[in-house]
Amino acid sequence: MTQFKNKLFRPPFGLSLVLLMIILFNHGQAQTVLLNVDRATDSIPSKIGPNLKRYIYPFMKFGFVLGPDERGARIKYGSSVEFAIGFRTKYKIGSVYSLGWELQYNYTAFKLNQDSLKKVPNSFQNKKERIDFSAIRLGFFNRLNFDPFRGNAMGKYLDLCIAGEWNYGRQNVTKNDLPDGSMVTSVIRKQPYYTDLNAYAEARLGLSRLSFYANYRFTDLFRPRFDFPEFPRMILGLELSLGN
Repeated sequence: MTQFKNKLFRPPFGLSLVLLMIILFNHGQAQTVLLNVDRATDSIPSKIGPNLKRYIYPFMKFGFVLGPDERGARIKYGSSVEFAIGFRTKYKIGSVYSLGWELQYNYTAFKLNQDSLKKVPNSFQNKKERIDFSAIRLGFFNRLNFDPFRGNAMGKYLDLCIAGEWNYGRQNVTKNDLPDGSMVTSVIRKQPYYTDLNAYAEARLGLSRLSFYANYRFTDLFRPRFDFPEFPRMILGLELSLGN
């Protein structure tokens, strides 16, 4: 069933998850220190830290959609973007190798060109149009460190990750001018075109808290029976780690 609403775009449900994660993280960082411990003399050394047995930390990502688009689904590069927030658990296996898993909320917006060849999601030309995807992504990664004597720090590293994603929210947002000079925003949800599950590969090259990432989508965003051209499959961006 297709829903059509003439109202301002409301943030997706996933943004509520983002706010909750930020609040919980800030609460944990703001706690009062009741006892200072000298790790050099502590009889029970910690096993949790950037270069210790286990490390859990939140992160934020922002990237740009890249790669070739297809006729009928041309996008506006530079304004088609990805935003993600999540947390990652890393387990140290050796001085240069770790592995772990990650969970993130992912939001991707494809801004559409309006031309006579447009097919996605229809041929109607609007003043402005985008298709938004909100998803939960679960991934597994391997980490190779380049500086084995880095101490208790993240250092320089390369992550290789595979991930699966559930697209729980999809919507088509259009904007058009009315005869009186005002603009109307329309949001269409629950269209049958989109797939629910997707698969990705991602590589991250990191230096301490900052890393560059590139990911590639193996699967299609549109169901085969609709014969739609696909959006670009690559995203390139920056990730910021927020842990201690």
